[in-house]
Amino acid sequence: MAALLTFRVFFWKALKEKLFSWKSVLTVVYLLPCFVTGLLLFTSHGERSISSMEFNPIDSESLFSFFPGAGHDSVCFTPDTPFNAELIERVRFKLGILHERVHGFPTVEAMSSFTESHPRAKIFAIIFHSPSK
Repeated sequence: MAALLTFRVFFWKALKEKLFSWKSVLTVVYLLPCFVTGLLLFTSHGERSISSMEFNPIDSESLFSFFPGAGHDSVCFTPDTPFNAELIERVRFKLGILHERVHGFPTVEAMSSFTESHPRAKIFAIIFHSPSK
């Protein structure tokens, strides 16, 4: 009789284990956060912009014809680092801009004061942003 009772207990345990498997519960537990995160990303994707000002790009041919070469026209850039100076030098060479018309400034404020002191000139101002670390 005890053997029959022991068999019945183990049979009942095995049957319950097959009906309620932890694998299915854990699968749902692992997949539920993925679905919730995906749903949140899908429903909350608004227009995000990196900068508050957006400009239309100008190709090099249009820029070359637009840059007239008058005596006061210049290209300004900040910050004046060796990498930025080399980059602007290549742009200057490509567009045929005179070396005297390219000005590098250590800060945005210095470049801003230069542009304000030349109100009649066409000044192309470039502000390089370094990636945040």
